[in-house]
Amino acid sequence: MRALVATPLLFCRVAVIALCSASLACVVAATDAGDYTVFRFLEVVLYLQLPWSLTRLAYDAVVTLFDAPLPGRRASWAIVVAECALSCLTYAAGACTLAVQVHFERDARACDFLAPGACRGYKASALLALLASVFTSAIAALLFYLRASRHAHALG
Repeated sequence: MRALVATPLLFCRVAVIALCSASLACVVAATDAGDYTVFRFLEVVLYLQLPWSLTRLAYDAVVTLFDAPLPGRRASWAIVVAECALSCLTYAAGACTLAVQVHFERDARACDFLAPGACRGYKASALLALLASVFTSAIAALLFYLRASRHAHALG
């Protein structure tokens, strides 16, 4: 059961790290991003997501490679809840950033007044954050499945 979940879980973790890093690079590269709260929100969420994902990747790799014991009931629930919360935060930050970028581009025509390429960077960072939230949701679902199957196995 553990091997069935471990490979997709590790793949999703690496994908989240890559997408969050790329999204953060796009936001940081946009020089006008500090002027708008929504981009700061995206930065903060990504700065929360990256260390969490790196730490969990290391832990999951140790559990998978060295056949270490899985966390207990309360710890596994806390991890699932944290993954769900980070998924919601990442989705909210990506959606808000994309909405502001669309407003800049279509309604306010503000992209003409921003630094060259800033709007493309905002759009790229928002889309990458939305993709990261999808992979974080997949991680939460896999962890919930692992926890539920472990519980069912213990009962049976």
